[in-house]
Amino acid sequence: MARARVVDFAATVVRTVAALAAYALSILAPSSRDLWVFGADSGNRFVGNPKYAFLHVANDHADEVRAVWVSDDPDVVTMLRDSGYEAHDARSPRGLLLTLLAEYVFVSHGPADATWWVTGGTDVVQCWHGAPIKTVGDHLDRDWSRIGRFFFHLTGSNWAYHVTTGEAVAPVVEDAYHQEPESVLPIGYPRNDLLRPSSSDTATAPETSPSVPDATLGVDQSLVSEVRGLAEDHPVAFYMPTWREWDGGVDHGGVRLDDAVDFPALDAAFAARDAYLLVKLHPRERLDVDLSSLGHVVELPADADPYPLLPYVDVLVTDYSSIYVDFLLTDQPVVFYPYDRPLYEERPGFEFDYDTVTPGPTPTEFQSFQNDLLDTLDAVDSDDAVDGNAEQSDDYAGARARVRNRFIDHPDDPAAERLYQRLKTPDS
Repeated sequence: MARARVVDFAATVVRTVAALAAYALSILAPSSRDLWVFGADSGNRFVGNPKYAFLHVANDHADEVRAVWVSDDPDVVTMLRDSGYEAHDARSPRGLLLTLLAEYVFVSHGPADATWWVTGGTDVVQCWHGAPIKTVGDHLDRDWSRIGRFFFHLTGSNWAYHVTTGEAVAPVVEDAYHQEPESVLPIGYPRNDLLRPSSSDTATAPETSPSVPDATLGVDQSLVSEVRGLAEDHPVAFYMPTWREWDGGVDHGGVRLDDAVDFPALDAAFAARDAYLLVKLHPRERLDVDLSSLGHVVELPADADPYPLLPYVDVLVTDYSSIYVDFLLTDQPVVFYPYDRPLYEERPGFEFDYDTVTPGPTPTEFQSFQNDLLDTLDAVDSDDAVDGNAEQSDDYAGARARVRNRFIDHPDDPAAERLYQRLKTPDS
C-alpha cells in the first residue's frame, strides 16, 4: 500500500513537471489569426457562455473566423460534427495543435476546459459562469500551499480577458482574479442572448431564436419537448439550489437539502394547482428522497444545460446561485430560499449585500418558503396576469428592474456579437 502511494505520488510529480514544461514551450508557439478555440466545464460538456459564443461565431462569422470546439467527451465531438460544426478531441494531436496555435481560447472555468498546458501562447478569454454574488477567487478563505497558489494564478486567473455582465462586478473580478481593468469586459454573457426580450417582449423560444441557432444542441430534445409541453398548459417553477462544498464534505453547510425542503409537500401543493416544479440539482448534490416517485416535481438531469429551458419558466427558485441575475432579463418572478444563510454568510460569504441584490421573497423556513412560492405562482397564473407576468400583483417588479440594471449593462442587445466585435477590433 505504501509503495503504491509512492508510485502514485511520483507519477503525479512527473505529469506536473511535464505539463509545466509543455506550457513553457507553448509560449513560443505562433498564434494563427482568426482561429478561435472553445471549450467548457473541464472539457466535459457543451454548455455555458463558450457554447453560445461558439454557436454565434460559427453561424454568423464563418467567413471571418474558424470556430473550433474541443472536448474530452467523444459524444460531444460526434454531436457537433453531425450538426455541421468543427469539433475535435481536446487531447488528440489535432485538438492540441489547434489549441496551441489559436488566437483565442474561450473557457467557462479555466484553461483546463481546453487543455491548459498548450495555452501559453494564446489569449485565454474567460467567459465565466456567473455574476460574482457569492465570494469568488482570491477573496475565498483558502488555506493554500505555495504550490496551490502558484497553480491558481497559472490556470485560475491567468487570462487575457474576463467577460462580465456589467461594470458593477468589474471591481470584484479585477481584485479577486488579479485582472487589469482593461482586461475585464463588461459586455454581458452570450448565454443570456437566449433570454433577452424579442420584439414581442417575451423571451425567445430556443428552437426559433434568431440570435442563437442550435441553442438546444447538447440538450436532450425529449427534455426540451417535455418542458415546453408542460409550460403550454401549466404554471412552471424551476428550482436550482447552490451546492455547498465545505464541512467535511457534507453538502449545504451541514444542513441537508432533504431536511430543508419537503419535496412531497411541494408535490402535493403543485398537484392541487395543476402546476409543475422542475428541479435541477448540482451534479455533486445528494438526495435521499426519490423525486422520480413524485408526480408534479420533475427532476432534470444534473448536467443539463438549463438555459434553453428558462424561457418556458414562470418562476425561478434558488438561494445564492447567480443564475437569477441572468433570469432577470425575462422579468419573471424569483423566489429565494436561503435556509442556511447564517452559515453561508460566514463561508464562503458574499461580494454584495444579500438583501440589496435579491429582488424577491427570501424566507429561511420551509413553510414560509412554500407559502411565498405558491403565492408567487398563483399570482403569475391569476386573471391579472398579462402575457405571463402578473403585473398588478407583483410586489417585486421594481426591485427586479433595479437589480437587473445594476448588474446587466446591456439588457436589450446580444452579448455574443459584442464579444465578437470587441475581440476582432481590440483597440477600438
